[in-house]
Amino acid sequence: MSLVDRFKHGVDLTKFKADQALRIRDVEGEIGALRREISTVREQIASTALKLHKETPISNPELEELCLQVDQLFEQIASKENVISAIRIEEPPQIAEQAPQDYPGSPCPNCSFKVPLGTKFCTNCGQSMPELKPVSEPAPQSNTQACANCGVELDTAGAFCTQCGHNNA
Repeated sequence: MSLVDRFKHGVDLTKFKADQALRIRDVEGEIGALRREISTVREQIASTALKLHKETPISNPELEELCLQVDQLFEQIASKENVISAIRIEEPPQIAEQAPQDYPGSPCPNCSFKVPLGTKFCTNCGQSMPELKPVSEPAPQSNTQACANCGVELDTAGAFCTQCGHNNA
C-alpha cells in the first residue's frame, strides 16, 4: 500500500470513528431524556402517594413507611425554618460602655462615641468630627500614647487619632 493510500485509509478511519462517536452521543442524549422523563413520572407517583397518605392510611406498609419518613423530613425542615426566623429577628448586641464620661465631649455623628471637644476625628471609628470650639481645660490624660502618624498625645481608650484620624490600634 502506498503512502497516499495509507493516508487516505487513516482519514477514512478517523471519519468513521468521529461519525460513530456522534451517533453514540445522540443515542446517549435520547437515553438521558428518557431518564429525565422517568424522574418526572416518579415525582408524580411520589406526590400522588403523599396526597393519598394525607387523606387516608395507605394499605401498603412499605409505602406508608416511606410517606412517614417524608413527613418527618418536612417537620425537620419546618423546625430549621423556625431557627432561621429566630436568627433573623435577633438584635445586635448593645455597644459596651463608650468613653469615660468624666470630661466634656460630643457624640460622634457616625457611631455616637463620646469624644473630647475640639478633636477633629472620632477616637472610636475615625469619622471626621464637626468643628466645635475646644474647651478651656483639656480632657484628663491617663495612660496616654503618641499618635504614630502626627505625634499628638492620645488617650489609649481610642483607636483613632483625634487630630489626623490615623488608626493607632
